[in-house]
Amino acid sequence: MKKIFYMGVILSIFMLAVPLISIGMKVEGEKVAKNDDTINSEKLSETENNKEQSDVPIINLNSSNTFKILDTSTQNIVEVSDRDFIYGAVCAEIPYTFNAEMLKAQAVASYTYYSRLREQEKQNPTESLKGADFSCDLSVGESYATESFLKERWGDNYDNNFSIVKNAVDKVIGEVLVYDNDLALTCYHAISYGVTESSENVFSQSLPYLQSVASSGDVFTDGYCTSVSLSADELKKLFNNNYTVNFGTNMNDWIKISSRSNAGTVLKATVGDKTFTGLEIRNILSLRSANFTVVYSQEKFVFTVYGYGHSVGMSQWGGEYMAQQGADYKEILSTYYKGTVISKVDI
Repeated sequence: MKKIFYMGVILSIFMLAVPLISIGMKVEGEKVAKNDDTINSEKLSETENNKEQSDVPIINLNSSNTFKILDTSTQNIVEVSDRDFIYGAVCAEIPYTFNAEMLKAQAVASYTYYSRLREQEKQNPTESLKGADFSCDLSVGESYATESFLKERWGDNYDNNFSIVKNAVDKVIGEVLVYDNDLALTCYHAISYGVTESSENVFSQSLPYLQSVASSGDVFTDGYCTSVSLSADELKKLFNNNYTVNFGTNMNDWIKISSRSNAGTVLKATVGDKTFTGLEIRNILSLRSANFTVVYSQEKFVFTVYGYGHSVGMSQWGGEYMAQQGADYKEILSTYYKGTVISKVDI
């Protein structure tokens, strides 16, 4: 109890010290930072797991049970079974040392996300995909880690590491999240702001299951708060690579944040004589998120950045924190995707 009390006090002090957290395209599956520190939770027994899965409704997808991936590094289309894709997607997105319950949550989120893309491509094909369901760079393990990629990454530890992922994922294989009889748009990101963001503030689409929720464990994660320092010349060059921005003589007025969401995302800011969204500034300056403050000090523009990613949907490190505190994968998913239900695809 003391530990919980002290952690609550620390969090309260932190939130007061950083008020912007509490006041305030194409969807990206943003990568989680590499970190192998984790605490393993107790796994469900096979009997318990089979009982749980037997109660999950089966849904019908017009699927061939394979994913067709356009590898942007070779321009070849790689075909992967659903089962193998789920293993590789989890390995691509989070460390194998994450808690088993978070591995399961990621498996369900990834399978739902890419199954939704596959269904959309069947209904309205994208010419540039050449018949594939989606594209990614397999040479760097983007979205899906191939066997050869993982063997190069893990070396002699491949069999052991892969078995850890497989043992967890096999317990939820084929499970997807559904909202109103449709596959949910299960966005995810590495580290939230301490709260997640509502979808309409990032993707211009309001979805009832992608609204802001508390994710307090993120503030204890390494990399939650980062900073970037740029000289005036560096800042001007980055903006003028793609835009023509007229900067005044008073550097303190070069960047002014005019509005942000309740969660913390910068919605609008002026840079010189132009107006940008926080997402645009994030991309231009390669910031880890669109929740930032900026001050001009000692001839440098210092950006303090909170979180990592777009902050919509499931926080991977927030989910890991929940798992370490005893939450199972269903609790993690229902926290970040409120109102969705788990269904199962027969693969």
